[in-house]
Amino acid sequence: HEHDARAAIGRVTAPVRAREAEFVAQEVHQQQPALDLEEVCLHGGVYEEAALQEAANFAERTDAPRNSSASYFVVQARVALSQNRWTEAQAKAQKAQAQAGTEIHAAAAEAALTICMAQTLSGAARQGETKCQQAVEAARQASDPAVLAESLLALAVTMAQVGDAAGAISNALEAQQIFAGAGRRDCEWLAWLIAARASKASGDIDKEREFATKAQEIL
Repeated sequence: HEHDARAAIGRVTAPVRAREAEFVAQEVHQQQPALDLEEVCLHGGVYEEAALQEAANFAERTDAPRNSSASYFVVQARVALSQNRWTEAQAKAQKAQAQAGTEIHAAAAEAALTICMAQTLSGAARQGETKCQQAVEAARQASDPAVLAESLLALAVTMAQVGDAAGAISNALEAQQIFAGAGRRDCEWLAWLIAARASKASGDIDKEREFATKAQEIL
């Protein structure tokens, strides 16, 4: 049964990387770019209830491998995040962090990113900024470019919200480079957009136009 449970964990972990392509296409087509990072770049996708239950039966056991449990709780946290259940998302992500410890870097990085996003999306931008910075560092330690780019973009969003335009621009542009290299054009477009809006907030109209043009070229 352990093999089947591991397969179930795989089935519920895979959608964490799923993108809401139709949502992005509609946003791009209508040119109504919302700064909703969770919707555009981090949406959890559709999770199989049966697979979640099967994974739970294995991953929540006291003798379950820590990497399996950590991955499972990351998925649980992302499910809660996708449903706007901020407190639950943070609680599940903290369980993932506890399982990951200091050894399982990938799960720790994704858990940190989920906490960052839960706080940012729930309106706690100051707290979110600190957690997003931690998520960036965790992703660097994990050498995970996908999570690093998502964490940088999340950090850029929180910095824009608290009025740190320079920090928002810097992190958005670093994320943009990673997204461009990975061919993730939806998220690259959002990175350019965040940089443009932060430039506008800082009064740099030339940079605003430059970054907005870059975003337009992706449409």
